[in-house]
Amino acid sequence: MITGKITKYNHQKGNGMIQTPQDGEIFFRKRSIENLRNQSLTVGQLMGFVIVEGKYGPQAAHLKVIN
Repeated sequence: MITGKITKYNHQKGNGMIQTPQDGEIFFRKRSIENLRNQSLTVGQLMGFVIVEGKYGPQAAHLKVIN
């Protein structure tokens, strides 16, 4: 599992970008987060995830909020 920090997040669209040291910025969708519950997402929040090939290129999947 890769870790990275949220650099951009659009609450209305439910997507954003995560910065990783090894892969640069990776696109993500809020619906891919597995343990969000009633938490909200914020810029700078640490996430764990894997990278998969999406319709338009690489994107984060199986995201988990890291406390």
